[in-house]
Amino acid sequence: MRHIYCLLLLTLSTALLATAKPATTFSNPLYQGEDPWVIFQDGNYYVCTSEPVDPTAVYVSKSPALIDRGEKVKVWQDAENYHRVFAPELHFIQGKWYIYFCADVKSAGWKHMAVVLQAKTDNPLDGFTNPSVLFTGDEHGNAQANDFTVVTFNHQLYAFWGSLSDKYLDGALVAPMASPTTITAYRKEMGLHAEGPRAIVRGNKLIMTGAAGGFASKSYCLIGLVYTPEAGPIDDKASWKPLGTLLKTTSDVWGPSRASFTVSADGTENWVMFHSKIFHADDNGMREVNIQKFTFDTNDLPVFATPAGPAEVLANPSGDPGLGDVYQSENWKLSGGTVKATANKNFTGTGYVDGFTNQGAKTEFTVKVAKAGDCRVTLRYANGVYVAGEQSSFPKIYPPGQGSLSVYVNGVKIKQTHFHRTTSWDVWMFQGETLPLKAGKNSIRYQMDPDDVGGVTLDFAAVASSSVSENR
Repeated sequence: MRHIYCLLLLTLSTALLATAKPATTFSNPLYQGEDPWVIFQDGNYYVCTSEPVDPTAVYVSKSPALIDRGEKVKVWQDAENYHRVFAPELHFIQGKWYIYFCADVKSAGWKHMAVVLQAKTDNPLDGFTNPSVLFTGDEHGNAQANDFTVVTFNHQLYAFWGSLSDKYLDGALVAPMASPTTITAYRKEMGLHAEGPRAIVRGNKLIMTGAAGGFASKSYCLIGLVYTPEAGPIDDKASWKPLGTLLKTTSDVWGPSRASFTVSADGTENWVMFHSKIFHADDNGMREVNIQKFTFDTNDLPVFATPAGPAEVLANPSGDPGLGDVYQSENWKLSGGTVKATANKNFTGTGYVDGFTNQGAKTEFTVKVAKAGDCRVTLRYANGVYVAGEQSSFPKIYPPGQGSLSVYVNGVKIKQTHFHRTTSWDVWMFQGETLPLKAGKNSIRYQMDPDDVGGVTLDFAAVASSSVSENR
């Protein structure tokens, strides 16, 4: 893996001079994704995900900015032996990387079991191996599990997970771990009647959050319980006290839940990453990822603001490098039918680029860099194409289709890039590419080629150094 950093000096449009400014704000949602997990380690954010529709792989991405997911790297897959790989989590425990998830496991008769992977090296992008099924049962034998997480509290490693079609216990469960790959104690109920348990440690308090309500409904929300050692044993559900609802649906953020928790780059702020529904219809489970700052009250309990909608502008996390320098698309060279437009809402600058409807439609700008290397180029885009079979309850098309354009650098086609659906043309998300640039001036062009479907509008491009090369 190469670690080549680009010094961005200025951008010159092929049509007129454009001044770039650092991105210091953002708006939710960030990108399409479900059950997001984020961890901050050694100056970088690592996001761990699978995919919708019978996923068999785990992906990890790395970025110095919380706002940018970075390039997704497939770090493990075993489609022959593991199906429905749900909600993977990346953890750094006792100096080593581990991934935990629950999946339908062939060796367990295709029951849904908790699985742990171990990293091949000290770099989590180098892949994982040694999958093993964890013991999540009791005196009756091993048992199915759902949404597995771990947390170190008072110098002890604990596992938490959801029960699944269990005739003995109900709700979330807990057990101490003898090591990151071993549970030797029987499971016990801890009183959280929700899926997706995920933890916050604050002083002598352990806050366990969970996702309550129908997972594909607008009633999906984030709830929490709190435990303190003086309340009693951690595996006694009477020791846990409810905190009520922490995040809930608003007029334009539907079903916010499945949260993970991290800090700003300088360690001064607390941030939550959670998913919400892309489409308003109940029983439609497509998700998008959001981030938001949260605080603690005088009792060291978390306080979450109302989920920020797509029209709300938020400040970057403290100390975060952000997306890089922003180049407004209305200043780019437009041809082949692309035009500057202003009809839709929530764009930045003075407009956005529309018109990717016919072959040859394109827009182009120039970036000047001091040295050759990989740079991260992130587009803010909307894809509000409406297809009834995608956006209704019990969708007939799942996952939804995508828009696409071809990316050219210095006249050479690098790749075809894809754009997930957004809720409407007034909702914008990010799509990033790691592109190889030469020293000096580089032209970057987005073009609708014969095998592209267009279906997007472009608000701006942000250009920043990349710590992950395109060939990873």
